[in-house]
Amino acid sequence: MLYTINNYGTILDNYAYPQGDIAMAMNESAEVRAASRGIVGYDSDSLIESMKEQHEQAVKSFEEYLEKIRPTMITKEGTACMDAIDKAWAEYKEVDAKVIEVGATTDTAKSLQAQQMMTDEAAPKYRRWMMLYRNLWL
Repeated sequence: MLYTINNYGTILDNYAYPQGDIAMAMNESAEVRAASRGIVGYDSDSLIESMKEQHEQAVKSFEEYLEKIRPTMITKEGTACMDAIDKAWAEYKEVDAKVIEVGATTDTAKSLQAQQMMTDEAAPKYRRWMMLYRNLWL
C-alpha cells in the first residue's frame, strides 16, 4: 500500500489517459503528422508557413514528453522499448523531412508527389513508430 501511495503521482503523470505524459506525447505525435499533411496539402504560402511552425512546435513538444517518460523506463524491457522508439522516431523524422522538403510549395505537381510520399514512405514509418510507442502502455 505504501508503495502505491508513494508512486501514485508518477503513475498518473505517465499513464493516466488523457492527461498522462504518454497520452500527451501520442497526441503531439498526431499533431506532427497532421502538420506535415497540412504543409504538403495547402496551396497558400502563408498557410504552409503556419503549418511549418505548428510542425516544429509539435516535434519539440513530442520530444519534451519523450524526455519526461524516458527516466521512468528503468527495466530492461522499458529501456529496449525506448531504444526502439528512438530509432523509429529518427527514421520517421528523416522521411517526414524529405516529404516537407518536396511538398512545402504551391506547385501542384510537387505537392502531389509529397502526398504520395506521405502514403508510400511516411505512413509505414509512422505506424511502426506508433506501435512501438503504444507498447509503453502495455
